[in-house]
Amino acid sequence: MRMSPLVLLAATASTALAQAETAPEPAPAKRSASATFTVYGDYTFQSDLDDGEGEVSVWRAGANLDMSFPVWERSSLGVSLRGERWGFDFNNATAFDSADGEPWDDVNDFAALVSFSHQCTDRWSAIVGLGGESGFAQGADFDDSLTGGGYVAASYKFNDELTAGLGVSVRTVLEDDAIVFPVLLLDWKIAEQWRLTTSPSVSRRLIGLAYSPNDQITIKFGGGYERLDFRLDDDAPAPEGVGRYQRIPVGIDVAWKFSSQWSVSVYGGAHVWQEYQLDDEDGNKITEDDAEIAPFIGASLEWRF
Repeated sequence: MRMSPLVLLAATASTALAQAETAPEPAPAKRSASATFTVYGDYTFQSDLDDGEGEVSVWRAGANLDMSFPVWERSSLGVSLRGERWGFDFNNATAFDSADGEPWDDVNDFAALVSFSHQCTDRWSAIVGLGGESGFAQGADFDDSLTGGGYVAASYKFNDELTAGLGVSVRTVLEDDAIVFPVLLLDWKIAEQWRLTTSPSVSRRLIGLAYSPNDQITIKFGGGYERLDFRLDDDAPAPEGVGRYQRIPVGIDVAWKFSSQWSVSVYGGAHVWQEYQLDDEDGNKITEDDAEIAPFIGASLEWRF
């Protein structure tokens, strides 16, 4: 969403609408731009491929910049930028690459999204967004890896404890049909210290239960979905083909807000499902395989300004 558009579109919609619904409406003169910059890294431990020989581990390092600019009295313009580097350490994955068992190595993924949100009434808010992404293995062509997507969503504030909404998102996919999927928006304060929300953390949870024992500590439990599609280089087992990686993370993260602007978090859990797929340059599937459940760990640092 990714963007991995599924994640980036849903995350931006959920965050923007949550801010619009929960924050009191300020006077126009007091509205100001804001931004959040996050750096993060995580590691998925080695797991065996189910059907073929070999095993694989995955690391990721990246940064997000989310900006919000007031527009008129009840609207905001959002800009989100993301850059990630993924590392895939295959060992003897001969079903994907009979030569050396390493179908691809490092992958770059860059995404940008522009959104417009409007608080229509005291209870209704709406948001629309458009974005693009480029996923490509080291040595592949950038202009051969571009995809795009967009979404529209609306939410309703039932009371001070519950805001919910729905939307739809569409994204193009490298050498495959476009994907249409629903967007769920939810922010529900179940109790004084508990909240159920679709606003994800950097570990890409799409829905989670948060517990805040005080103003500094937040513990989140949840799960989500990640997808990464990327162009391969000329030397890959499928020259100029497409690699696809999907996974479902389930886990926990603990965030510590040590000042009004800075917070740090550590997270971990398991990818309960992973799938690797290799397609040729026309999108025809060459092979695919699932990997066994694998634990992961990670950390992030966030700066709000």
